[in-house]
Amino acid sequence: VQRGRVEKHMRSGRWQAGLEIYEECETELGAVMPPGWHASLVSVAVAGLCRAGQVQRASGFLLSRLAGEGGASLGPLLEPVPRDRLLDACASTPGQMRAARDIVTLLAAANATLSAKTYCILIKGFGRTGDARSVAATLAEMRASGVPPDLITCNAAIDAYARAGAVSQAEALLRSMEGTAQKEHALDAAGAAADVTLLPKPNGRTYNTMLKAYALAGDLENAESLAARMRGDAGADLLPTAAGAGEQGRATAATCFDEISLNTLVNAYARAGRLDSALALLHSASSLPRGEGPDGTATPLRAGAHAYTSVITALADARRLPDALLLFQGMRAAGLKPTVVTYNALIAACVRCGDVVRAVRLMDAICAQDSPVRPDEQTFNTLIVAFCRIADSAPASGSVSERARAAAAKEGSMMVNGGNAAAWASVAPDGPWEQVLSLLKEMDDRGLKRTVRTYNALLGALARRGDALAADAVERRMAAEGVAPTVHTYTALMRARGLAGDLAGVRQAFRTLKESSLQVDRAAVHEFMSACLTCDARVARAAGSRAVGAPGAPARLGPGSSAALAALQSMRAPPVTLDPDVVTYSVLFAGLGRTSAGAHQAWTLYKRMKREGIRLDVPCARALMIVCKRHLGYGKAAELFEHLRDAGWPDASLAPFERELQSLELTWSRTVDEQWKQEDGSRRRRPRGRDRLFEKHGWNEFDNGFRVL
Repeated sequence: VQRGRVEKHMRSGRWQAGLEIYEECETELGAVMPPGWHASLVSVAVAGLCRAGQVQRASGFLLSRLAGEGGASLGPLLEPVPRDRLLDACASTPGQMRAARDIVTLLAAANATLSAKTYCILIKGFGRTGDARSVAATLAEMRASGVPPDLITCNAAIDAYARAGAVSQAEALLRSMEGTAQKEHALDAAGAAADVTLLPKPNGRTYNTMLKAYALAGDLENAESLAARMRGDAGADLLPTAAGAGEQGRATAATCFDEISLNTLVNAYARAGRLDSALALLHSASSLPRGEGPDGTATPLRAGAHAYTSVITALADARRLPDALLLFQGMRAAGLKPTVVTYNALIAACVRCGDVVRAVRLMDAICAQDSPVRPDEQTFNTLIVAFCRIADSAPASGSVSERARAAAAKEGSMMVNGGNAAAWASVAPDGPWEQVLSLLKEMDDRGLKRTVRTYNALLGALARRGDALAADAVERRMAAEGVAPTVHTYTALMRARGLAGDLAGVRQAFRTLKESSLQVDRAAVHEFMSACLTCDARVARAAGSRAVGAPGAPARLGPGSSAALAALQSMRAPPVTLDPDVVTYSVLFAGLGRTSAGAHQAWTLYKRMKREGIRLDVPCARALMIVCKRHLGYGKAAELFEHLRDAGWPDASLAPFERELQSLELTWSRTVDEQWKQEDGSRRRRPRGRDRLFEKHGWNEFDNGFRVL
């Protein structure tokens, strides 16, 4: 009965009410609840949360039950369908692979039955995150648990290695699968039983996936060789890095060149920038024979929409928008129906080349009622990102039209569920922001869910404007819709709050990021440091007193600077565990150089940087030279210049710093006695006119440290 109640609420979208019923049962029955009943309720709750898109909440819910009391008896009784559905959702959601791996670890510890499908889901997820080491570990764990990898799992592993850039590991797995075909052929010829421990034999999908691996890696030589062998060219090697795979493996490969292979090869040329080869292959595709099938017939191939889309994208990257539009017309003339992916690529090409008007026209074309193609989330996201960038580059207008204000107020009320709508309305002047709000409304009207990319585009634009109130409204809307944040979400929040001078908000966003299941990267740490340092500058500017770094300013570090230095000290500690690089120090130099105390701390960090063996690059050296110009003086600047010269910097790179040093010498002059009383015997500098004037009047006789300004 309770299962039915929970399932009824979950299916109707009221997952909060379903969880309340579950918690009531858990509170009333507690330890006396039979394990089978408990597993049934948990399975229904997990399935309902996944159906509602609450992936992060579902993974946390299941992890807490498996790790809690009774988790050992709960794991083996969970229904496999909702369990695997949750794992698949975690593998498809950014930042949730750690949760998926922890769930499988707890299930294995509880002796739950894990199928090849469960491990295959993990392998696909690790491929999306580019974690080749975890792919190999999952395959090893799969074999150790007595689950033989099937063909789907092996193909998924090759695809995962391809996504992670581990081409050699993909080749090794394919050679093992080809070895199976060769060994089974030998066993059959000898009349022996097949070895059950062998991997499955490769099929056409296996070789197409290997071809994709070469395409993603930009390895055209191996891609062309494998494609030739798949077309039946007897003179081509199956795997150029292998000695051969046996006649059985060669026969398998020689019958599997199809439209997918052709599209993949065209994509390989496009990704490598060989657009002429890609276009030639598209135009001559009909003359390429398909690999012969069992009946010995061969049919001509025809490039699909995917091949045209990849070339259109490559033409857009090369800023060849007219050629991309011409290819799109040729695609339609050839009788191919463009898909929504094709339109998305063409819209993105227009946006990338700055032709937003044409992008909007294409959007209007697929939004028409008689259009066979319907826009998806990616279509809207592309235009939203474009208009957010335009809004970011356009100066903020003080006047807001009534139409824009009404639309912004409505959107703001939806963002925060009825509160603080004025915060969102303040960023909606006529033009790009009005277009953004219109696109968001149309997404809702079409029933399309706003993805994390949609919200990250909004947050990025708001962050660059320093509008923390509107950024917080977007974050609350994300949480209300169950959209899992990414690292970029938190970095945008930190930037917005830093520009607003909200140091507590910056710290809270970084703390939430570290406590989440997301992997903190250097970009997030750098953004935190920059936001903290910006807070000091904003607070000092808002105080209305002296500008930061002005003469007479208090020689002490602000709280933001102290927080940034503390973040540097804790970079190597969990959960961050990162080593500082030259960008880390560049961020610190640029921020600390605003105050005298910060400038001296920056020079101390420069000494630490040298001890750690981190070499200066041009941006970092420029930031440090600015610190010397503002506060440290000619001596430190000259020392920095000598370090750059000793490091072997070419004269062309040293020239701007030498000009800065000469300019600094005119401003920060040394004392007269420092210029004339050189006790170390070094060569004296040629006296200037004012030095001769001082000498004539005898002022140099007074060793009082008076500076000549």
